[in-house]
Amino acid sequence: MDHKATNNNNNHELKLLAQLTERELEVLKLTAEGHSIKDIARKLHRAQGTIARHRENIMTKLKIHDRVALTRFAIRTNLIEA
Repeated sequence: MDHKATNNNNNHELKLLAQLTERELEVLKLTAEGHSIKDIARKLHRAQGTIARHRENIMTKLKIHDRVALTRFAIRTNLIEA
């Protein structure tokens, strides 16, 4: 992939990232770090169902449908370190 195509892809991913709420960013980061819904719920003092709903919303907004792809996205957008 050439430099211009890489920049366009990065810009697109950053625009997608900007659509997430502050709580969704927090859930995305913790998910990408490998935390379970139960762990995230405990850490954020929220119900597991609430965290599951946040994760569903994140996946819908980002058009990503599995945790591995979410982790890759979080790394590419510098939300977490590899």
